[in-house]
Amino acid sequence: MVVLGDTPEELEQNKRAVKQQTAFYASTRTYQAVLTVHGLDHLVPRLHSKNLAGDWKGMADLISDEALNYFAVTATWETLGAKLRERYERICDRTQLYPYFQPSLDDPRFAAPSSASSMADPLTLPSPPMGERDE
Repeated sequence: MVVLGDTPEELEQNKRAVKQQTAFYASTRTYQAVLTVHGLDHLVPRLHSKNLAGDWKGMADLISDEALNYFAVTATWETLGAKLRERYERICDRTQLYPYFQPSLDDPRFAAPSSASSMADPLTLPSPPMGERDE
């Protein structure tokens, strides 16, 4: 997941949305093992209880910024490619954004790049040579 925005207000609004999404997943006891890896398993019963009560705001409030950083990359549109590369370079050679929002097709940030120089930081990482792949 990504927290994406170009202004502090946009980042804060989108951070809240991603915290809600993260809290929803984490409230499912099936995800307890994932949270345990990050030392967050204590959240699962609390999130599950709030989910059953319909307390969506309270669920998101339980997800700290530190916890969110385990599951999401926070970036501006301009820094998104570099941040994804920094985080996933040794893990995968492709990624796909999981949209937590319905993007407006009128948003100029979705416009096709106008030159090759604007593609200097692509989101798709090159595959490693065949001999260097982890099997």
